Amino acid sequence: MKSQIFLSLLIGDPFLVREKRKQLVSGLKKDIAGDITETTVHLQSSSLDQVLAEARTLPFLITAQIFYLEEAHVLKKHHIEMLATYFEKPSESSYFIFESSGMDKKHPLLDLVKSRGRVFLLEESSKRTAVGQFMIEKLKAYGKTIRPEAVRVLEERMGDAPIFLDSILEQLINFSGEEKVITEGMLDHFEENWKEIDVFKLTDALAQGNTGQSLVILNQLAEGGETEVISLLGILHWNLKRFWRGRVMLDEGQGQDAIFKVCRIYGRQGSFFMRQLKAMPLARLEKALQSLFHLDWQLKTGRREGHKALEPWIVQATT
Repeated sequence: MKSQIFLSLLIGDPFLVREKRKQLVSGLKKDIAGDITETTVHLQSSSLDQVLAEARTLPFLITAQIFYLEEAHVLKKHHIEMLATYFEKPSESSYFIFESSGMDKKHPLLDLVKSRGRVFLLEESSKRTAVGQFMIEKLKAYGKTIRPEAVRVLEERMGDAPIFLDSILEQLINFSGEEKVITEGMLDHFEENWKEIDVFKLTDALAQGNTGQSLVILNQLAEGGETEVISLLGILHWNLKRFWRGRVMLDEGQGQDAIFKVCRIYGRQGSFFMRQLKAMPLARLEKALQSLFHLDWQLKTGRREGHKALEPWIVQATT
């Protein structure tokens, strides 16, 4: 086994974190001969003591183990002390990849990782390039290609939460059938079914002011863990900003064509978007956006924990 960095910290958009994780693990696997176990740990609800105990002993017939520790921003001072003690003499067969969508610059984990491993600050500016490349590679694995204009539409649709793109592409691949090329026209037809996907069902329930349905869908989405919740905040913020722009234009008396151009609404999505738009008063949109921005900051800096923090926001946003 070649010498490796046992400790890494990835900070940034969940999609970029996931792609960087793939890159790091791919490099590890090339250098490690034998079987490797991979364990995902949600630090909001797991014991760091238990993780470190497991790290010191390899499972039977296993050469190495990798721990993905999500929500790293929730770690407290005593957790960092435990990690510092462990990394004074770490197991040479256990690798730690800590992950966070955002972290205070003074968080003690940063200093520990800088001294013992490597910190990766993933830039938002690289997200669009990474998303486009991900789409091309994903479709290529199924023997399909995608037109540049279709890439642009999908990038815009996913807004600030491309981590949901994987499930969208899976459904698009099934929808395309025997067709080998994904075109903008194909997306136009596919969009009719987007509202059946949970993340878009949530947006519609919010627009209609349906508190109960919104909470049910939130709990379904949150089953994927806190990474999914942070991504959900991104796509909610992106959608609400579109609705806000559209609502301002609507109240000014501007026509649908102008609204669709500014909000980047395509094809048959138009009537669905206008129905949602008319259901949301401008004052409610502005209040929801302001409180969502504050909630996003609290979650990413560890000042609020868990998807339960989103429930009061949903109640407010649908009232």
